[in-house]
Amino acid sequence: EHDIQIYIEFMKNQITELLTNYGPIGAIWLDGIATPASRKEKIHLFKCQQLYDHIHSLQPQVLVSYKQGLLGTEDFKAPERNWEGKSDVPLEICDTLQPQGWGYIKADEGKHKSADQVMEMLKRAKGMSANLLLNTGPLPDGSIHPEDVKTLMEVGQRLRKQ
Repeated sequence: EHDIQIYIEFMKNQITELLTNYGPIGAIWLDGIATPASRKEKIHLFKCQQLYDHIHSLQPQVLVSYKQGLLGTEDFKAPERNWEGKSDVPLEICDTLQPQGWGYIKADEGKHKSADQVMEMLKRAKGMSANLLLNTGPLPDGSIHPEDVKTLMEVGQRLRKQ
């Protein structure tokens, strides 16, 4: 058992700090859809629309997303990987350079995505008129994995030639 309202207040305070202390913000991308969606009768406890309204009251230009859409009032959707739906708002497909994980996983050494795979991801995103958010899980020291650096450099070279 836990008091979800403590978390809601904490999250609202963190977002308020971001929107009042650090200049203009372009977008806020909220995650955790599995938690409220797993019990649809409890979605109202998360007060998402009130949070969206609070965000827009502080900085009206901010685009708000709750992953693939929780309420239908989001400014854009940001589903992961192999999303196959249609969207009535702008779309951002989220994927990783690692095989699956969103952070560094030692077992993924030698398995990171290639430039060809990233180019296919870009092609697929373009076909959906979507942005591609491409995640790299930094190494424990904060640096970008050498496999990812190589891939990103090659993708950059290919894009410059197009």
